[in-house]
Amino acid sequence: MSHPSNQFNYHLYSEDYLTFQLYTASKSEVVAKKRKSEWMLLWFLPLVFGLYFLTSAEYLLATYFFIVAVVTFFFYSQFFKWRYKKRHLKFINTNYQEHFGTEEELKFNADHLFLKNKTGEGKVLLDAVISCVEIPSHLFIKLNTGTSIILPKKEVDAEAVKKELTKLNIDIENELNWVW
Repeated sequence: MSHPSNQFNYHLYSEDYLTFQLYTASKSEVVAKKRKSEWMLLWFLPLVFGLYFLTSAEYLLATYFFIVAVVTFFFYSQFFKWRYKKRHLKFINTNYQEHFGTEEELKFNADHLFLKNKTGEGKVLLDAVISCVEIPSHLFIKLNTGTSIILPKKEVDAEAVKKELTKLNIDIENELNWVW
């Protein structure tokens, strides 16, 4: 898992990429607006149809549309989460499969982070590091490029990583209550 105190070796799997994608989506205003507009549309339209059929004395159709509206009103959120998770998992399995289970290395240095995996190695200057987000299962080191370094807590010593980040004056955002 770890060698020197400032070096961390770990592996990433589909669940790790998925957790990162879901966390990112949960913080996206675009995704929140899409979710809300779909929800509004999908429960409001059946309600309108139900009212139309009710005024037309088509009680069976009115009942059907009212039931659809109520079910959608209460359960769309769970359906959206399930659908979003399924779509992202398919994307991840298609595009990142060759990375699953390969060793990743992260080393903290005084002026940069050193990253190494099977595709290559590189340095990330500390100026490019925005912060680190801690959720129950992962640490995400956010970079100013819009990407993040994913660290699964089951693979690394999270306290040691946070200690290294603190030494480098990198803020740690606590989101231990986050759930998808």
